[in-house]
Amino acid sequence: LNTWFVIVVVSFCVCGLIANFVLIGLILTRTPKMIEKYSKLVMSNSVCDFIGLVCMIFVVPTEVCFDKGDTTIVHFYGACTRIGEESCWINFGILECMYTVTSCLLCFSYIFRLQVIKGRSPSFAVLIVVSCVIVIPHMFLAAGYYFMFAKGRYFVKNGLGRHTDTFGSDVIDLPGYADYRDWLPFSVVHYTLISASLPFLSSIPLRSMVIRHLNNAQINMSDASKAMHRMLIQALNIQLVVSSFFFLAAVIFVINNYSGLNMHWPDYTSVPMATLQNVFGPIANIYVIMPYRRSFISLLCCSKKTNATVI
Repeated sequence: LNTWFVIVVVSFCVCGLIANFVLIGLILTRTPKMIEKYSKLVMSNSVCDFIGLVCMIFVVPTEVCFDKGDTTIVHFYGACTRIGEESCWINFGILECMYTVTSCLLCFSYIFRLQVIKGRSPSFAVLIVVSCVIVIPHMFLAAGYYFMFAKGRYFVKNGLGRHTDTFGSDVIDLPGYADYRDWLPFSVVHYTLISASLPFLSSIPLRSMVIRHLNNAQINMSDASKAMHRMLIQALNIQLVVSSFFFLAAVIFVINNYSGLNMHWPDYTSVPMATLQNVFGPIANIYVIMPYRRSFISLLCCSKKTNATVI
């Protein structure tokens, strides 16, 4: 089962890496001027997806829950096991960090589209500052996972208190475990769940606001401008649906962690399901954003270099 689990997860991740690589190339070479600012957000999201998928290949984790929400043991089956457990901790932390970052970028993309429709398009400087504000602080979240696993390993190896009672001597050699009765694992894991879920949930009413403002403002728009806005809103809507994979994975994790049902299938589904947004997100953007779709089709057909400025 673990072998097939690794094969399936890595296969999906490789497909996602190829899709993100293609999307980044299309953004750099085939972006028309009228969506140049928005393309920077798509680029940021795609880079985060790419990083998340690389980390997923390195760790390929399963999360086993014990004690009705008190303990989670993370098994790693990826390439990080060849390097060392600290490599697994770091990559897993970055992976979890990327979930929150991509969710925040989706929420900001709706805000950006709303401002553009209102005629108050943010400058490139604002986009850069907001992207940095989203990404940089969450790097500390990745460090939190490293220290969380390191602390759990220290307590278990040294037989200190409740950690030994929770894990026992038979799991001392496992690379990653967290006891939520300790403040650090509790804070790190629950912050990840909340900080990634809130932007996703906020995107739902933002979507309605964007559509409502577009319907009110399209009287004064040209046909090309209306078509552009509708195309980009459709791309965001699909991305919102794709992002629901993480929200569903978070719900499964919480139910499995706190219900005490001891089901085994959630151990294999929570993290890989959350990563599906990194796989299908770039595919959706390539398909929906017409300049990228036309350029991609022309590349597949080995035709001459096309001008992708007409939507």
